[in-house]
Amino acid sequence: MKGHATHFGSTRRLGAGFTLIELLVVIGVVSTLAAIVIAGLTGTDKSAALRSAQATVVNVLASARSKAMSSGRDVLFLVNDNPDDVTRYRRMLAVVDNADITRVYSVAFLPPGAYVVPYQAHFSAAMIQDGDSWTTVGGASLTSSALSNDISCAVENENSEAWESYPIYAEGTSNQQGRIVVATGRERSPADAAANGSPIVLVSPDQVRGVSVSFYGLARLINDRMGF
Repeated sequence: MKGHATHFGSTRRLGAGFTLIELLVVIGVVSTLAAIVIAGLTGTDKSAALRSAQATVVNVLASARSKAMSSGRDVLFLVNDNPDDVTRYRRMLAVVDNADITRVYSVAFLPPGAYVVPYQAHFSAAMIQDGDSWTTVGGASLTSSALSNDISCAVENENSEAWESYPIYAEGTSNQQGRIVVATGRERSPADAAANGSPIVLVSPDQVRGVSVSFYGLARLINDRMGF
């Protein structure tokens, strides 16, 4: 009838029978689920980055050993240790000739957010979050014990940089053994890096991966902290 309006108040039904309150509840649930999914995806991305970083280390080590044996020349597996270039620092790997370090055989990068943990002499509290314990299950420092001997060379760069090294001889053997640890992390802002002394922060020591390398130059996968 004309002139007779009906008012439903705050419980007015919309469309096919949802009240305004019900609709708001649904929106809240969807938002919560979306947040959970995003958080899960972030964790998955970190895990994928670590697996990719681990595979990259294994592949470059295998390439270095193969090159040494096929060429009959000693080579060096290198990890960039130049903190002045955060895009390369602890992420760039290279294989060079030991007798002529200007001869570069291969170069690779770990995925963003993944880094090779330094060997103990280069590892410091400035690189980690407060409260994190970077030790193995046996209490040793959770660092890349197979690496050592900083050398200076230019790899895809006009200027020489510092690199940590693992030598592989022409026979495919090495005089070093130990582990190479990969971890997730993040870049610091320039001001934060200057104040703290490290351009990166390593995180989640419980989720590290890596390899164990022997005197034979062979790499064995280590997929969690318990394996170190």
